[in-house]
Amino acid sequence: MPPAEVQHRLKLNDVLFGIIGRLVDANARRGGSQDRLDYSNASVSPNDVPMRWLPEEGDGFAFAVRRRVRPDAIAEFPSLPRRAFIEQDMGNHPVDGADRGRSLMGTLHDYGRFLFEVIDGEGRAAYQKAFLDHWSADVVYVFDNALRRENTKKVFVAQLPELAASGRVRLFTPDEAIAHFLDSIARSQRHVASPSRSSDRPRTPSAISRARKLLAAPTPTIAVELHELRRFFNYDLDLEKAFKAIQRKVQAGEPITEVPQLPADYERVREFKRDLRARIVRVMEHVSGAGKDVG
Repeated sequence: MPPAEVQHRLKLNDVLFGIIGRLVDANARRGGSQDRLDYSNASVSPNDVPMRWLPEEGDGFAFAVRRRVRPDAIAEFPSLPRRAFIEQDMGNHPVDGADRGRSLMGTLHDYGRFLFEVIDGEGRAAYQKAFLDHWSADVVYVFDNALRRENTKKVFVAQLPELAASGRVRLFTPDEAIAHFLDSIARSQRHVASPSRSSDRPRTPSAISRARKLLAAPTPTIAVELHELRRFFNYDLDLEKAFKAIQRKVQAGEPITEVPQLPADYERVREFKRDLRARIVRVMEHVSGAGKDVG
């Protein structure tokens, strides 16, 4: 894997781990005192994260002949319902330029076409054909620093004013992206906890009774073997060490004479992540389905 791709994945994971870390801190704060956080029972369950985080490893989504959007990840919130196409900026593409295919404005223009441009006789956009669930969608572009974000925003508003005014594209620093997704998680939790308030159905005694039973149900958990977790964290540590070693060489002006290799457990960890992701999705769908039955 090229060093740039390693760095790209690490930066994208920083947002996801930042979300999980803030949720763990919140649980520790609730379990502790004013002066001391209690992490002894501050685990994060699927109920704490009513969100699916799907790394995009495929060919993306077509919206025209030989034109595709390829998000770095997709965050889904079934109870809202909403999904976000996530792009991690690495600072190595121009904000705008003659080659629109490699610029940020080109990418944003592509997303605008994907979300809004009608491509069939039924009045559907490419997004509506790719996702038949009628969920809302937006684009979250994550920038490493606020200066590049602001420079991009100025050009975006000037060159793509209609897309900018749509409110469907959000330009964030990592901390802002984490806060944005935490807010979506909080809204998802409120929606699941009060499903009847978001519908036109009357609040009958039986509906209230079923809601109380749902809220009183045990928090769903996913069992993960200790050796699997150890392998995953060792893999992540090895990946970070490899990246930092390459970074030091680049900063020192030393040539990189060897092709960087992935850690030995790459395939096992990849399979573990796919299996864990599938289990999380199943649990979340079960919780979401139980919420829909209430009321």
